[in-house]
This record gives sequence, C-alpha cells and structure tokens, in this order.
Amino acid sequence: MMRIARHSTDINVLEQITAAGLPVRERQPDDYAGYAVLKPWGYEFQIFNTDRCSIWAACLRPGQSVSMHCHRTKQASFLPLGGDVDLKTLRFAVHLDRMITVDAGVFHSQENIGKTDAFFLEYE
Repeated sequence: MMRIARHSTDINVLEQITAAGLPVRERQPDDYAGYAVLKPWGYEFQIFNTDRCSIWAACLRPGQSVSMHCHRTKQASFLPLGGDVDLKTLRFAVHLDRMITVDAGVFHSQENIGKTDAFFLEYE
C-alpha cells in the first residue's frame, strides 16, 4: 500500500480557490443506492455506504481521465480491479498497481492509459 500526504502545493491551490470566492460544495447527497452515475470518462456506482465510509466501483474508459480534484475533509483509497490506470497528483504520477491512499486535501486524478476499460474501487 502507498500513502500520499498533502503537500504545500495542494494547500496553496485550495487557498487560491477559497480566495477567488468560487462556489464549493462540501457534501454530496447521502445516498446513490441503485443508481449508476454516468460521467464523461465512464461511470461509477456506490456499492456500500454508511455514515462512516462509502465504497464506489468505477469504470474508466480507455484514454479518459477523472478531473483533477480533492476531498477537503476525507481520505480516499483506490484499489485496482483491472486495466491500466495512473493516479496523478499535482506533483507526480504513480501506476495504480496496488491500493493507494491519498490524504484529505490532496489533489488527484486517475487516467486510463490502457486500451480497454479499467476498473477500480474507491473507498472514502
């Protein structure tokens, strides 16, 4: 397992977003049970949810990537299930070939660098 800690680069970007007065949505709806959430890069669906954690299964299409984002208050872990995915931060990229945890406030994105759909779990 690999853990990626928040860096001053992440903190600076969050401060810039806050200073610019851009709208920030702190919480998502409480329950996505029974719904596939379609995204430009593929889809995801919630397979487990409690008030303490949530597990999502994601399908990332070839050549597609999740937008660079961060979770201000929660840590996220990613477990590869199949395919060829890189996890990127503001400072570096690492191949998603084992479980990787990013701390709260770390900007991150996943990119499918393979030729077939890629699948991974996200634990938040």
